[in-house]
This record gives sequence, structure tokens and C-alpha cells, in this order.
Amino acid sequence: MEPSLSSEGSAIGNAKDVGSDFMKRPDRRSILRNASACLALMAIQSAAPASISRGHGGRRDGLGPAVSGERVNVRDFGAKGDGRTIDTLAINRAITACAPGQTLYFPSGIYLVDNSDMRDNGAHTTIPLGDGVNVFMEKDAWMKRHPSERKGVYFLAPTSNNILQVNVDGDEIVDARHDRWSQAQCIGVNGADCKNVTVVNSHFKNLTYGVRTRGASGCRLHESHFRQIRLSGVLMQAAGMASSIHNEVVGCTFENMGDTAAAFHVTDRNGVCAHNRVDRCIAKNTQLRALGFAFDFEGGFEFGKIHNNAITGCKVEQTAVSALGQGGITMNRYSEDSIIAGNSLIGNLHQAHDVGIMIPDTRGIKVLDNYIEKFRGGAINADGAESAVISRNQIRNSGDATIPGVLLHSAIVLGYVSGSRSCLVDDNVIEWSVGYPFGGENAAAIAARRYEKHGVADLTIRNNKIRNALGHGIMIVGFGEPGYQLQNVQIEYNELTDDSPGRVPGRKPVVARYIHGLRMEGNVVGSGRREVDLTGSTGSGLLARL
Repeated sequence: MEPSLSSEGSAIGNAKDVGSDFMKRPDRRSILRNASACLALMAIQSAAPASISRGHGGRRDGLGPAVSGERVNVRDFGAKGDGRTIDTLAINRAITACAPGQTLYFPSGIYLVDNSDMRDNGAHTTIPLGDGVNVFMEKDAWMKRHPSERKGVYFLAPTSNNILQVNVDGDEIVDARHDRWSQAQCIGVNGADCKNVTVVNSHFKNLTYGVRTRGASGCRLHESHFRQIRLSGVLMQAAGMASSIHNEVVGCTFENMGDTAAAFHVTDRNGVCAHNRVDRCIAKNTQLRALGFAFDFEGGFEFGKIHNNAITGCKVEQTAVSALGQGGITMNRYSEDSIIAGNSLIGNLHQAHDVGIMIPDTRGIKVLDNYIEKFRGGAINADGAESAVISRNQIRNSGDATIPGVLLHSAIVLGYVSGSRSCLVDDNVIEWSVGYPFGGENAAAIAARRYEKHGVADLTIRNNKIRNALGHGIMIVGFGEPGYQLQNVQIEYNELTDDSPGRVPGRKPVVARYIHGLRMEGNVVGSGRREVDLTGSTGSGLLARL
């Protein structure tokens, strides 16, 4: 049963329980340990461990915990697996011989493939798997690209009800940005309109994509490893009638991705990407993309439908300072009614535009119980968001207040270019170390501004704890011209403290300018930082002492 991601669903209720525990014990290990409570896991059903091996006198051999069925051994069809012989024809003969329920079996060895038996106008290297045909490769069996070839697909699954446990190596080049490698087009597993395909305990390295699908439903990628991938480890695309729904990426590791670790994209205005999830995955050093997201849901067209997706319990660690951009998680424009919860995201303060979590131009996104540290571009960017809930997150040393006139790199941004509406920011802990190198007067812990016609309205900022703010504490800014004021902002029961040895002149705990319907109540400010700027604002509690 797919867990609900609605505001009243059990998934959100569980996430709140996780958050309560997290606030009591706010360390990264506890976040990861408890994150699985955010959503119920969908288990892979293991089949019987023993199977009949064709061509070996009926001897029964185990095929591993996930893959079973009558065995079709590629060696029986002429494959050598010696790392020298081209085995493409033999492997294709074995695939052709497989019936539904049978398992294509690779004993230990290195199986070279080329384009000598091309099908489907050269779109792939081996022929498609049939419905219900499984693949099992021993842990030291590898499918490997022959050096003479520049492109290929190793396993093609335009089918349904397949289970694959495979190991694919596209090349020996160790640098994903190598000039030779930039021209390669190799994919480990490619699926089109596939249903109920499972990839489990698999390894992918030196490829363009590890797993790519265009239209997939009920597909599972579990406990697999992706290393040195030129673009994305996993890319699931939705286009036209080929929707991407009810898919999951669980317990996978990604290291040194040239782009995104796991991405779900809508490629035209009719595409639907819904009820997908990424859970308990680890990404280290995604790079080269402008914002280098580790996990994302992204719409490329205005009318694409992206909703009820989830990223939970994942860990992102960005340490490669040579990368062009490294971020954490995004649910991009037009995403709706989805959740980002219980993740641990650690950057390196290298690039000014690296952001921990981005939810721009979205609606109904919940960002809960995440740990975010060392993202110079800010921790959470919700510019243009509607009905976002940003709650119980712990944010440390993120943002950049050194760029004159720019609020964009505040720790939490609620409106910068596109405005925001009906957002809640509460119970977050936001802090900086004394002497944080990117402190100044041009950002805040929590910030929003009106830009041209894009308004900011109906914001609630309450019960947040802000310590040693990199710039101002809370900064919500409209303009004095008619029609450019903000509407209905509540700033309540926030605690702002500063234990740095010296306070920079001009920094204020609260800046709330040109707001109609501003409510200020119960805010506490320590260490002498009591100046507030309420220029042009009207409402209640404005004369109350902080």
C-alpha cells in the first residue's frame, strides 16, 4: 500500500514523531536512524533460494536472496567471461532462450560486450529481456564495455515483472569528466514503459547512466551501488502517456556523480511523476551541475504534474571542493504535496550558490526534521513556494551575508524573486559558529522580500531558535510604493541570541518593513541585540518590548 503524503496522512504523522525525537537528540546519526519512520517501506519479496540450473544435470544452486527461477547459464551458449572474448552474441542467444520465470545466469568472470549484434537500429548492445525474465550475476561477474565501442545499453527492460541483480562497468576511466569519457553513451539498465522491474544488490560504474527509465510504474531500485557515473546514477523520466509513478529508490549509495545521484524528471507538459520516493540513500560528491543536487524531482514544462513524492532518511555529503556546484535536495517548480524529511545534508562552503534544500515555485511541500550544514548558498530556498511547511529542521553554518544587497543566500528564504504565500516556518534551530567567515549585513536567518508584482503574504514565523545569526535575525521586507507592501505576517515566540564577542553595527534581530497586518508577539532577544526595524508596518504588538 502506498503511504499517503497528504497533510492528514500517516506519513506526515510519523514524520512529526521523528521530529520530536530529533529535537531531543539533534545529532546526525539519530536523524538517519529514525528517518525510516517517515514513510512505510515497501519490501522486496524474496523467492525460494534454490533453483534448477539448465545444462547441469538438474543440479540445484542458490541464485541469491532476490532472484530465483530456472537457470539459463550464459556459458552454455558460448560466453567465455574471460575478459578477452567478445560475448555479445552468446549473451543474446541466452536471452532469447529465456522463458518467463527463468533466470539469465552469469557465473564469475568479465563478459565483454560490443555492438556486433545490434538490434533496434543500434539503440542498445544486448537484446531486450522478455517479460518475467530475471538476471542474476555472481558478485564477481561483470558485464563490461569493449574498448572499441563508444555507446551501448547493457540490459534493456521494456518489459514487466523482471528482477535484476547485475554488475556493469562501462569503462576503466577513473575520472567522470575525462575528455574521452565525455563522449561515451553507456547505460547499465534502460527501461521504457516498464512495470514492476526490480534492480537489487547491483553495481554500476563508469557509465553515462546507471539506471534510466522513460515511463515506469512499480519499479524498485534497492541496495545498489553507483560509482563514477557521468550524468545520473538513476534517472526516471515521465513524458506524455509514459508516466513515472509508484517507483522507489531505497538503500542505494552514489559516489562521484557527474550530475544528480537520483532524479525524477518530467520531460513534457503531459508527463506525470507521482507517488515516487527516495529513501535511506547516500550520495557523496555529486558535481558539475549548476546546483549539483543529489536527489531531485524536476519539472521542465509548465503543465507537467509532479505530486505526492518523497525524499526521506537520505544522507548527502559534498566534500569535493573542485566541483562546479554541489547541493543537496530539490523538489523543483510545479511539485505539489510532497515531503522532504529526516535527511542529513552536509556541504563544504565552497560555492556561493550551493543550497541544501530547494523547493522553488512549489505547493504544499513539507520540509521536516532535516539536518543541514555548510551550504554557502543557504539551507532552504522556498522562493515562490505556496503552503510550504518548514519545521523542526536543524541548520548550522549555512548562508552568505557578504554580497551587498542580496538576501538570496539567507539560511531560509521564503521569497526573493517569485514571492511566497501561506508558508509556515516553525520550531527550527538555526545557528552559526562564532567567527563564521561569511557573516555580514546582507542576509538573515529567515528572509523574504517582495519583488515587483510577486507578493509575500500570510507567513507565520514562530518558535524558532536563532543563535549567532550570520546577519539579521528575521528579515521580511516590502516596499513603500502603493501595492508593494506585504500582507499578514506573524512573527511570534522566536528566540534570538548572540554570544559572539562583538556585534556588527547594523545587524538587527527583526527587520519587518512595509507589512500590512504584522503581528509581533512573545519574541525573546538576548545579549543586548534589541534594535528592531518596523518601518512602514502596521499591525499588533509592534510597540511591545522584545
